[in-house]
Amino acid sequence: MFVRERNMQDWLSEHINRNYGFRDLVEELEYTPKTLEDRVIWDSYNYCLEFLYQVESISEDENISKYMSEILKPDFFLFCPGYESFVIVELKNDRNATRQTGTELSAYVNAIKNHFPLISDSDVCSVIISSHWPILLKNNVFNEMFWHRRKILCLEPVQYSNGDIKLARVPPRLLYDQAITNTFKDSDFSGMHFPIESRVRNGKEIVLDNHLGQIKSAFRRMCRKAEKNGSHGFAFLWRFHEDLKRSADYCITFVDINPFKINISSSASNSVRYEMIYKLNHYLRQAEVNGVTRNTIASMWSGQDMLRGVASGGPENSGSWQRLQEEMAWEGNIISFIPWGIIADLYEEFLPGAYASGDDFSYDNPTTGFDFLELVIPNNAL
Repeated sequence: MFVRERNMQDWLSEHINRNYGFRDLVEELEYTPKTLEDRVIWDSYNYCLEFLYQVESISEDENISKYMSEILKPDFFLFCPGYESFVIVELKNDRNATRQTGTELSAYVNAIKNHFPLISDSDVCSVIISSHWPILLKNNVFNEMFWHRRKILCLEPVQYSNGDIKLARVPPRLLYDQAITNTFKDSDFSGMHFPIESRVRNGKEIVLDNHLGQIKSAFRRMCRKAEKNGSHGFAFLWRFHEDLKRSADYCITFVDINPFKINISSSASNSVRYEMIYKLNHYLRQAEVNGVTRNTIASMWSGQDMLRGVASGGPENSGSWQRLQEEMAWEGNIISFIPWGIIADLYEEFLPGAYASGDDFSYDNPTTGFDFLELVIPNNAL
């Protein structure tokens, strides 16, 4: 179809300059997402397509970096005036196209952010047009879309018998090997408690009930920090029962997906060297990892700043979700529930059905949170 990549660039350049866009080149595709991965990819595709109706070419194969020592040349650097957003287009006409393409896209996005530091990642759309989609390229692009939530559109040129060339969307299911399960086991989650103890001011102990707003701010900051750092989990804020004497009044139970557990159980891809899987499995068993990583601990400590002056606390008592929830249910009155990452995605798919029952409740309703967890973690009875 295209002898060289340059031919592909000339073809697209002529079309963009003549039509001020190339949405008309993208063929329609009837597709029903079946997994969370499908939905994330499909949403990314549809999001990016809206940018392509009207674009203006800023540069073609020119350095877009603001630094003289850095050379970053996307095939097309476009601007969408309707949405006041940028579009990066990268072309590949080589069977050996690899994960380098995904790395290049990230570098281009960062270059734009160097010019406009406050621009959102979602206001920079990336389009990959490739004649070949080898596994390394697919895996890297999938990771960028699914885990880092980059807005990327994956297209492949197709030529018809009449000579017309169109762009077909790469079906989402072809971009990943194995879907992440929508249900988990108790052992797939681990975390810690964060008891909150009141301070003494002017010889009197501070009543934390008068500072619940401040405690909720600390709670939300922990969850926001975890999401920002790319983890996936949920947390509950609760108060110790009045009849149970504790040094702390409130507690946050913070739970992350155990990354090692998930990684080992989902590593049956033919593209992975099994020797390394066995080696990793053996090493992690010897180390007796439980999934409470540095990120988990750092996210929890981030809430301490919000408690300054009225309370103190810190992460303690790590363990499985099963054990943590038993302690929480026995000792506390639950106040609030917040999920993040993939767990938040699943929760937000659950909520419309819950609202359809006619009940009105807030996003952080703990009862709704437990109802949701009973679905994604079967046999998760309290």
